[in-house]
Amino acid sequence: MTYIRRTWVEIDQQAFDRNITCYKNIIGPSVMISFVIKANAYGHGLIETANLAEGNENIHMINTAMLSEGLTLRAHGIRKPILVLGIIDEDPCQAIINDIDLVVSDTQLLNELNACAATLGKKCSIHIKVDTGLARLGIPLDEVIPLIRYAHSLPHININGICSHFAEASSQDQTYTKLQYDRFISVLKELETKNITIPYRHITNSAASTTYDLSLLNMIRIGAGIYGLSPSQAHKERTLAVHPDYTLDPILSWHTRVCHIRLIPAHAYIGYDRTYTTSRNTTIALLPIGYSDGYDKRLSNKGMVYFPHAQKFAPVIGRIAMNMTTIDISNIPDVQLGTEVILVGKQVEISATTISGLTGCNNPREVTLSIHQCIQRIVTPQDVATEKNSLVYTEKKAKNKRIVT
Repeated sequence: MTYIRRTWVEIDQQAFDRNITCYKNIIGPSVMISFVIKANAYGHGLIETANLAEGNENIHMINTAMLSEGLTLRAHGIRKPILVLGIIDEDPCQAIINDIDLVVSDTQLLNELNACAATLGKKCSIHIKVDTGLARLGIPLDEVIPLIRYAHSLPHININGICSHFAEASSQDQTYTKLQYDRFISVLKELETKNITIPYRHITNSAASTTYDLSLLNMIRIGAGIYGLSPSQAHKERTLAVHPDYTLDPILSWHTRVCHIRLIPAHAYIGYDRTYTTSRNTTIALLPIGYSDGYDKRLSNKGMVYFPHAQKFAPVIGRIAMNMTTIDISNIPDVQLGTEVILVGKQVEISATTISGLTGCNNPREVTLSIHQCIQRIVTPQDVATEKNSLVYTEKKAKNKRIVT
């Protein structure tokens, strides 16, 4: 039995490396990059992107949201430093055993981690989280020094870092972000006056790392930017004003293939709820993906898809269904069963940023995060020759390589 791959996601390693180099050129050699790969790497694939980070010398540390994510990375051979940014959803002793740093902002957790480390005869490495105005995790400003002194008194705690997080760094108005930044810098200066040295000092994210003074910091945390997703137009304009060579390339593209073609007469309804009526004889194609795969239903009668063989776009018509999407290919030449179609890609018309605007979420990360985790992520160009270029797959090969999704 033979059949066609239904859908897959490609991760462009060359774009990944270019984006990191872009940030490194801006921040200079004395500031380290910590790569945020929480939530399945913003939909790009946790293990796939972690492996890319492992092989890139300009990435020093990896950030996850949950300890379980960090443990998964260690189980898959990731050896770079890992910092869990918030959620301890597994036995914290496993963090100590696997050399994973944890964020701490209260004495109760400090005591629990100290006790865990004592049972293992080791130290637990932590980063103190300071609340500069986000009001989530974090120790209040006036309690930072006492907490640090208490942590230093615990024999099985190692303070490896101090950090904070911005509330609205991507916005046009930087007043509040500057306030948070100044608060954090004040803490760092106070630590200097008290001769307290902490190895890692970080607050800036993708939206702030390119325009804020990093002289008292030595690490930045980058998520969206490394994936090639600009935090906002306002941030892009601010950055270009001081760094004219700043440019990011999306590293993700989402692909499928045509599974059915037919001619529909004029004045016919297309799809559920009859939301689209043909105005002429129309050639339609069906794509074997839908909202169950993460292709947003709000793109119905709005979205576009791209045919790379013809370098043309085709509109989505009718309602996007659970497993099926209809497109108008009347103006696309040479479409056959199995012709490749790109749903999300580098082209402006189908970029995650454009799609986020069409759906109303206005957050490109939501677009990439919505792509179902069961859809295979293929790193290119390494894997493309052996996997993507082959149109038809045997059932045995598919089962062995897990290539059909």
